[in-house]
Amino acid sequence: RGRGPLPVKMGHGSRLLLALAQGAASARAGCYGECERACLGRGLVAVNVANASHPFRMAVYARHDIVSHQIAVNGFWEIRSPRDLAALADAELPPPGSTFLDIGANMGYYSLLFAKAGFRVIAFEPLVHNRRAIEASLCLNPDIKPFFQLMPVAAGRPEPGHTCVVESSTVRNRGNGVMRCGPGEQCSGTRKKVCEEVRLTTLDQMLAELSPSTVDVVKIDVEGAECDVLGGGQTLFTRYRPKLVQAECKEHHVNQCFLTEARRHSYRVGAHRGHDDNTVIASH
Repeated sequence: RGRGPLPVKMGHGSRLLLALAQGAASARAGCYGECERACLGRGLVAVNVANASHPFRMAVYARHDIVSHQIAVNGFWEIRSPRDLAALADAELPPPGSTFLDIGANMGYYSLLFAKAGFRVIAFEPLVHNRRAIEASLCLNPDIKPFFQLMPVAAGRPEPGHTCVVESSTVRNRGNGVMRCGPGEQCSGTRKKVCEEVRLTTLDQMLAELSPSTVDVVKIDVEGAECDVLGGGQTLFTRYRPKLVQAECKEHHVNQCFLTEARRHSYRVGAHRGHDDNTVIASH
């Protein structure tokens, strides 16, 4: 027998791509039958994400969720590929091995999409039921799990003496959480909506704790609280300077503060708008 190839020294990106390649055969075969049932919790089903380059199975809600329905019917949500995010700014996507930061991950569609494309992922998601869906998807896709950090926090600007709750925006959109903060703030008690008290911290604090080597692409979708995320997260720009940052800008005040941040840190604003006025700024 031959000795096989000599060992080579690999960087973080190379190791990630090798691990993904090693898991490709099992990932293509999928996790079905008993394997799939073992991954899925109550109220979750597995559907196919129709990404031509890196198709995968994803856990979504069986009912009462708009995003889940769209993924189940169409095979995608908002974008089909990470390159679609970059295209909103006519920019080039950073290479595999880069880091994707997802603030307001919901069920993790963007995070899973980027992880399957070879990115390291840091996902912030405060709602327990959304994190369970993400964990189920990671169970269905064990090849990406070692490169995926799921943080049970909300990012913003906490105030002393305030508590924060996140409640689903509508009965038919249970994964979409809207945050309220204030002295003695608590859930309204309705059974039709999901509501939880959550931990709120600044993005600066979380980045200091996690200390990633790079942050290259960012997605922020926190239902009108994007300005608070950015206000408490200036090291994102001053220390990490990601190549691409996307924010949902359908609300006027978010659009204004996002453009202000772009000017302050010398970012170029993409010419195109995505779903819900998603806007991407790109570093020069």
